Amino acid sequence: MPYRNHLVEQSAQLTCERINRHVANHGGNQLNTSFEHFGKNALSIVTFNYDRVVEYFFFTSLKNSYGKDDRECAAVLDKIPIVHLHGRLGYLPWQNVNAKSRPFQPIVDGRALHISVDNLKIIHEDISGEQDQDFKTARRLLSEAQHVYLMGF
Repeated sequence: MPYRNHLVEQSAQLTCERINRHVANHGGNQLNTSFEHFGKNALSIVTFNYDRVVEYFFFTSLKNSYGKDDRECAAVLDKIPIVHLHGRLGYLPWQNVNAKSRPFQPIVDGRALHISVDNLKIIHEDISGEQDQDFKTARRLLSEAQHVYLMGF
């Protein structure tokens, strides 16, 4: 398991480095700002990934960089939309107190598996009816965006 943890941490670091580089190259510097202004970034993330790497990285970065508690970091990150079009592997403990959550760790037990399965979506080919709120949100965010960056591998 230590090897897997290293890969997850490395992936989170690379993701944030890419976001910082893209924002900096296009006139933005809001990711390097005060804690109070971090949530005012005009940043929205639409992802096809199930994992919670971006949320985890931003949360731990804010906690470690600014020494804030979970509640303060969660309040700031709630202002930055992160849309998982195909669902997610569960919410992180600080994300949604009303939803079932699980920690960011590679341990898969019955509870973690149940939470993950409950938060995944089966996407049908016809989404024209806009039944899914996340797809509606993604369309709105993309139509309002001044810059769109595509990252992937």
